Amino acid sequence: MKKLLLSIVFLLAAIDLSAQTNFVPGYVVTLSGDTLRGEVDYRGAQRSARQARFRTAAGAEVTEYTPAQIRGYGFPRVRLYESHKIITDTASQRQQYFLEILAAGKASVYSFRDGADKERYYLGVAAEPVVELVQRTVRVQQDNQFVSEEQFIYRNTLATAFQDCPAVQRYILRLPLRAQALADLVTRYNNCSASEVPRNTNMGQRPKDHLTLLVLAGAGTSTLSITGSSFNSDGKYAGSVDPLVGLGVNLTIPAVSEKLSLQLEAYYHAQEYTVYSSSGTGNGAASAPLTLSYIRMPLILRYTARKGKVRPYLQLGFGGGFALEEKSHLYLFPTFTINPTGVGLVVDRTIRRFELLGTGGIGLRIGKEGQRKLGVEARLERGNGFSTVTGTTTAVTRIFGLLSYDLTK
Repeated sequence: MKKLLLSIVFLLAAIDLSAQTNFVPGYVVTLSGDTLRGEVDYRGAQRSARQARFRTAAGAEVTEYTPAQIRGYGFPRVRLYESHKIITDTASQRQQYFLEILAAGKASVYSFRDGADKERYYLGVAAEPVVELVQRTVRVQQDNQFVSEEQFIYRNTLATAFQDCPAVQRYILRLPLRAQALADLVTRYNNCSASEVPRNTNMGQRPKDHLTLLVLAGAGTSTLSITGSSFNSDGKYAGSVDPLVGLGVNLTIPAVSEKLSLQLEAYYHAQEYTVYSSSGTGNGAASAPLTLSYIRMPLILRYTARKGKVRPYLQLGFGGGFALEEKSHLYLFPTFTINPTGVGLVVDRTIRRFELLGTGGIGLRIGKEGQRKLGVEARLERGNGFSTVTGTTTAVTRIFGLLSYDLTK
């Protein structure tokens, strides 16, 4: 079961990341100015800048367009792209890409995600070629030492371009180089030009970071693997099926990718095993129950596939578990110490209070956009266990079935 779950995780990742399509209502604008409506493949920022995949309807043949073949394309009220020639760090001459429109009118501001996954911004005024809005960090010498200094070159570029509208100049002085701030400034400038009617007023706002509080519930079993015990305890022990309850917060990170999110969880889970051990007194081995309870806190990176009412996801993460017990009543690990009568055998029953763990899983998010969603998940977890003795390992592998429900929209 554990090997099967891992195989499914990596198989889905390979298929989804390399071959997934996500056609949604959209359009392309031809070089002659005609608008072709149908469906456009909604993809990540880097791919969107280099290619548009269009079809007239579901099941129809897909046509792939480069920036040189069309004026642009878009997803109404979501994202729009225009073809422009720009200079990047990797080329001294202008190359043609699809730039995402952040605001448009007499002046337009655009976003472009380069090959290093850095977001760059460009300004276009009237029919002039677009220019990059640049901020640089340079090393300068002050008091016989070199320090870093920020150069806000883009503010001078904007002030020069917008000199015919004095009312916006005060907003430029401390303007950060961020998408929303640039879009707001350009919109102010376009409104300042009374004769100009902003184009593409059908544009929607970029997705923003969104925090969701959720509750977790489920059950799981585990396998405890002991090696290096001197009390005949080496072996694998199947754990009982026990409940899990907890809370989590999920944060979307659309600035990186609309399909990625970070999830931090805190949940309670107890495990019970029947372990064989001997006390070291010559009485032989005996079986006894071993109960371990933890509060675990994994930090998870989640990749959620296409949009829709049912969205599959896969995830990987790491974290720690905090043991609620301090000692075990089992005699598992011997240590030697010097006592008043000489060197004697002392049994170490201390439990490691902090467990390191890694986790991975697959699941489904079910629900409409903007509404609370239900999650169904299969999760695999691996921890380093509770042994405090060098040379003795107590690795634990856990399998969970989980349900989650959003407490906030």
